[in-house]
Amino acid sequence: MLRSMLKFGAGFVFLVALGLGGLVAFAPINPVSWSPPDAKQSPSRCENGPVLHASLLTSKLAGTPDGLDFGKDGKLYAALSTGKVVAIDPQTGLFTQFGTVPRARLTGLSIGGDGTVYATDEVGGAVYAFAPSAPTNIAPKPISGQKILSSLNGKPLQWTNDVAVTPDGTLFVTTSSQRRNLDEFYQEVLEHSGSGLLIRLNLEDQTTKSLQSALEMTNGVALSHDGNAVLVAESSAYRVSRFGFNGGKEGEVASNLPGFPGNIRRSDKSGRYWLTLLSPRNGLVDRLAGNPMARRLLVWLPESVRPKPTPFHCLIRLTETSTGMLVQSFRIQGPKDMPSLSTAIERDGRLYITPAGLGGVERGDLYLIDDTKGIDQ
Repeated sequence: MLRSMLKFGAGFVFLVALGLGGLVAFAPINPVSWSPPDAKQSPSRCENGPVLHASLLTSKLAGTPDGLDFGKDGKLYAALSTGKVVAIDPQTGLFTQFGTVPRARLTGLSIGGDGTVYATDEVGGAVYAFAPSAPTNIAPKPISGQKILSSLNGKPLQWTNDVAVTPDGTLFVTTSSQRRNLDEFYQEVLEHSGSGLLIRLNLEDQTTKSLQSALEMTNGVALSHDGNAVLVAESSAYRVSRFGFNGGKEGEVASNLPGFPGNIRRSDKSGRYWLTLLSPRNGLVDRLAGNPMARRLLVWLPESVRPKPTPFHCLIRLTETSTGMLVQSFRIQGPKDMPSLSTAIERDGRLYITPAGLGGVERGDLYLIDDTKGIDQ
């Protein structure tokens, strides 16, 4: 009997080991070992930050807004998850539809010096331009977006995230991954092998160049205040890096952030930027950063029990100083059901903020922090 039990036990252990070995061998990711900075040592932990109060400016947008930028007409332009671009009165929240791309999920948005709006399609991968029409006495129809970039070196773009345009008409575009799409962000975080792109598109001669091709789940991009570089958020590395217009890395302006950074936007106040955090860092993901085999197993977890993004009401303010970048966190208190925040842009002492469309929940909300004293403290 004992011998039979031992044989059974050995066989069971063998089958379990064989099964685990198969899960490891056939995992859909190829994880890279890395050492994340200690979250407890983050200089911008949000629980230590002052509180800013947000209210709803509007809740009637036809889709979840994401990228924001101000036009020369003083209106706030927003890219919507439904493929629309809207122009919003920043005082009243009233809006009109400016442009549209059927079946697109627009995320990043930036406006050129001539008023052309540029937006990225997170699902389709393309970048679109919306050239403003000449003023008339007739109510203008929504402008159809024209595709200006959809591939690089013959390979279609995917998971295209954000865009920033210089005054002379050069576009900088980020993609989060060359291997996966938005629905596979869980696998991308676990793998941590860095395939995000930073692309430069010269609108004058239509030349494109990949400036960086191994960024960690690239997200937002913004022009620097000195006009010589771009700041790029790398979500799964918890940092914001600075790159010259030719692609050379010029350092990290913010690191060991307490969450996954989202979009970054330049303020109208010199030397200032605002950065959103999409979710707090996950302790399990950080602890397994140096254990690729464990992450190969973790990828097989059913969706219902996987580590997931959770709401995070935190904004990071970056301020250029004579000694470097000052990084400060702010806790945001808003409506009861406010989700994580995706984009924050400052104009005239007010912050305009969009909700993160995590989990596929559509929210036509735009938040406002009308608290100049709180922002400038």
